[in-house]
Amino acid sequence: MGEFHFQEREEHGEFHTLFPRLLEQENKCFEYFRMQIDTFWYILDEIRPYIEKQSNFRKCISPEERLSVTLRLLSTGMTFRSLAFSYRIAHNTIAGIIYETCDARECFSEKHMPFPTAELLEKSAKDYEQLWNFPNCVASIDDGKHVRIKCPKKTGSKHSIIKDSSLWSFKQWLMRNINF
Repeated sequence: MGEFHFQEREEHGEFHTLFPRLLEQENKCFEYFRMQIDTFWYILDEIRPYIEKQSNFRKCISPEERLSVTLRLLSTGMTFRSLAFSYRIAHNTIAGIIYETCDARECFSEKHMPFPTAELLEKSAKDYEQLWNFPNCVASIDDGKHVRIKCPKKTGSKHSIIKDSSLWSFKQWLMRNINF
């Protein structure tokens, strides 16, 4: 087996071999990126000016490939080294691409995550307290994962994971109220 060459990116890299096929199969595209292909193109259109590179000396990595690498990291948690082998891009270049692409998300802040007003925060705090008995709470984050903690001694099942319909109702309420 010969030496591994990053110069073969366009021939053997994951983006160049897999991406065109993913575009033909929306369900596979969703599995790969964890989003619809329309969402991929929407994000790309918004951040393209921030991530597009130009050079007179070498062929630059396209904005499509830059976004693809970043979404793959965010959707799978792969390491920079793993992505480097898959995409045939050096790991230090992968790191730069991901940091630059994630920084470009700022262009979405005003449209999709506007700074909350005092009225919105007051309404949210009131809803959290009335519906869920969480005083002084205005927002929550749920990524679907559990965080392991060391339970205090003699607390029994007080800190156990509770899976019931009230948790699901809480998630539905959150999604409705944050326009997801």
